[in-house]
Amino acid sequence: IVLPNVTAWLSFERESIVTLVARRMGIGLPDLTWQLARGLAPFFDLGAYWSDWEKTHILALDATDGLKDKRPEALVRRGLARLYEETSRWEESEHQVRKAMLYFGADGRDAALYASCLRILGDLHRDQGRFARAIEVYEEALGMFELSSDRYWSAVLLRSLGDAYRDFGQWRQAVTYFDAARSVFVELGADRWVAAVSRSLATVYRDRGPYGRALEMFEEALPVFARVGDRSL
Repeated sequence: IVLPNVTAWLSFERESIVTLVARRMGIGLPDLTWQLARGLAPFFDLGAYWSDWEKTHILALDATDGLKDKRPEALVRRGLARLYEETSRWEESEHQVRKAMLYFGADGRDAALYASCLRILGDLHRDQGRFARAIEVYEEALGMFELSSDRYWSAVLLRSLGDAYRDFGQWRQAVTYFDAARSVFVELGADRWVAAVSRSLATVYRDRGPYGRALEMFEEALPVFARVGDRSL
């Protein structure tokens, strides 16, 4: 069997890889357990393999119990928070993200990871219709990423702000943020994120016009999602 890329290989071997995480836990290798589980999260997110994501992260969380260094636990909790937000388990997501923030926010030890937790918190507010609060939290996270000159994550937050303003019914602000995010992702060559922002823009044009532009942008995004095997967005 010839598989064209890493994602295809991971998809083919997915069940075996999940079993491998459990075996690493079973033979008492906590560091390998949580590191492997965390490394698999982007793949599980891409393919919407929610149950595999949860199973491996619960094992990873158990693996971090008792470690002197609490950073692995915070990283795993952040991953669980993202999973639970994606699957609309909002209370569980907030519980996990706030636990992670207690570590990342302590003494300002890891501002970027703290800001990434703020993004999840903002998503939770937006998911539940608290759009004004979501915008406040996104803006706080964006400011932290801009201070560190992190263009990639700044663009991610610009897209999040666009989504929140769109949901809030403030169309012009939404388009402004989407355009800014898309420009950065194009410069960075982040095709999946370009497609994601194009889809977000398309939803504005679908609801407000011009409708032809909405169709163009949906058609632009679709082959990218198909190519990378993205079923989550």
